[in-house]
Amino acid sequence: MKQQSAHEKEGFPVDHTDGSPTGRRPFLALLTATPYVDWLVRVLLEAADEERSALQAARLPTAVTLPVTVVRHQCPHCRRTWAKKPAAAAHVARCWSNPEVRSCKTCEHHEPGEAAGGCWGDPYCNCPEVPEGCAVGAATPMITDCPLWRLADDAE
Repeated sequence: MKQQSAHEKEGFPVDHTDGSPTGRRPFLALLTATPYVDWLVRVLLEAADEERSALQAARLPTAVTLPVTVVRHQCPHCRRTWAKKPAAAAHVARCWSNPEVRSCKTCEHHEPGEAAGGCWGDPYCNCPEVPEGCAVGAATPMITDCPLWRLADDAE
């Protein structure tokens, strides 16, 4: 077995050809890159977050909502609305609340329906409903252009 030189005993690397020291200090523990990699990843993520925040802050003044004008066509009698004018005009010509149509709802003989027994439209009640009707019996189902139609006092 070969004897160690004094330099080898102290931990200095030795050139094994002649036994002279190389002048470098030995690494007592192998250094790992893990702490550096963790730090580098953290710094890069923080820089990316700062850049993303700056870009978002630069966009904020331009992110203004735009007003939109919506045109709806409303029946002057029953207050229903449509997106298309022809559909609204067709409804007004047959609207039950339009006095010009001479329907049961605008007639003085109209008897509005109600729920019997005080249920007032409870969907789970088995009471029969009193349907809308005509006081003079001119219209069993509701009709338009009734020959006995007269304008009700509260119609207009």
